[in-house]
Amino acid sequence: MIRCNFIINFGNSILDEICASNNLNSSLMKVTIKNDKKNTLLYKWKLKRKGFLWIETSSANGYWEKDCTKAESKAIQRFCKRKGLKAIVYEKNYSRNDYYRKAFLNHNKGLFDNGRFYICVYCGKIVSRKKVTVDHLIPVDKVLQGKHKEKYRRKLKRQGISNVNQVENLVPACYSCNSKKSNHAGVWVIRGKIGRITWLWIVRWQLRLYIAITILGILVSQSWFQNIIKKLCGYGLHLYTWLGYYIPIWIQEISVKISVLQQHINLG
Repeated sequence: MIRCNFIINFGNSILDEICASNNLNSSLMKVTIKNDKKNTLLYKWKLKRKGFLWIETSSANGYWEKDCTKAESKAIQRFCKRKGLKAIVYEKNYSRNDYYRKAFLNHNKGLFDNGRFYICVYCGKIVSRKKVTVDHLIPVDKVLQGKHKEKYRRKLKRQGISNVNQVENLVPACYSCNSKKSNHAGVWVIRGKIGRITWLWIVRWQLRLYIAITILGILVSQSWFQNIIKKLCGYGLHLYTWLGYYIPIWIQEISVKISVLQQHINLG
C-alpha cells in the first residue's frame, strides 16, 4: 500500500513538472541585449546562432532581440552574465508591438465621412485618421516593469485582456493628450473609459451649444449690451462709409500714377 502511494505520488509529481514545463514554454518572452555593436562584436555569431536579430538604431548603435520561452530566456541570461552583456527580459504579452495602431484602426472604423475621423477620448477633439494617435489605456510601462506591474496585469486580466496590445486596451487620442498622458494611469484611465462612450461627447457638445445660446440670449436682453452692439455697429458703419469714400480715390490715384509711368516708359 505504501509502495502504491509512493508510485502514485511520484507519478503525480512528474505530471506536475511536465505541466509546469509546458506552461513555462507556452509563455513567450522577449530578450533584448542593449549593448552596442562594438561591445557585442565578439559574440555576434553566437548571438545569431541563438536566434537573435540585430536591430539597428543608428550606424554604430542598436540592440539584439529575440522571442523565446522562459526556459530559453534563463539560459540566455546565464550566457549574458558570463559574457558581461546586459540582457533585459520581459513577457511578450506585456510589451508594445509594431502593429497595434493598424489593428485598432481596422477594428474601429471611426466616425463621420466614412470613418475618416476619431474622437479623442480624453478631450473630445475630433482628429482625422492620419493624425490620430492610438494610446494604450493601461500603459505598457505599468504592466511591463515597476513594482506595481502585477496590480496592472490583474486589472487587464479582470477585463479579459491577455495582451496589452489588444484593441480593448487601445483608445484614440489627439497628439497633445497622448503626450500629456504618457505612462500615467489613474484618472487618465477613468477619463479614457468614459471618453469611449461616443454619445456622451455628443450630449456634451449639445449642452455647450445650449449654454452658449442661453448666455447670448441673456446678454442680448440687457440694455448695456444692446448699447455696446449699437456703438460697435456705428463704428462699423462709419468705417464702411470711410472706406467706401476713400478706396475709390486711392484706386484712381494709383491708376493715374500707373498711366504716367507707362507714358514715361514709352517716351524713354
